[in-house]
Order: sequence, then C-alpha cells, then structure tokens
Amino acid sequence: VSFLGVGITGTHITPPQMKIHRDIKTLHDVQQLVGSLQWLHNIAPIPPQVMAALYNLLKGKTP
Repeated sequence: VSFLGVGITGTHITPPQMKIHRDIKTLHDVQQLVGSLQWLHNIAPIPPQVMAALYNLLKGKTP
C-alpha cells in the first residue's frame, strides 16, 4: 500500500524518495526545500536553527 508516497507493508514503512535541489533561486524553490526537509524531519532530526533560517526565507517574495 502507498499513502502520500510512503510505502506501507505488514513489516516495513518506506519513506518517499526525495530529491533535494541545492540551487535555490525562487520562492517556490524555497517552499519545495522546506517541504522536503519537513518530511525528512521525522526520520533525521534537523536542528530548529536550520529550519528557522529557512522559514525566514519564506516570509519574503524572493529568497
């Protein structure tokens, strides 16, 4: 079974495959990066300081 890109079986849960782009030029790029990191946060803890810097980029119209 697959739900929101997450594979679910009787014994395993597989996270969705993600591709993180490091070439950030637009607000949309920042939104995609933050969304990917929020999915990863459940698997690999990301320090709040790192996320806070990215959230600040979302406040403007351009990164």
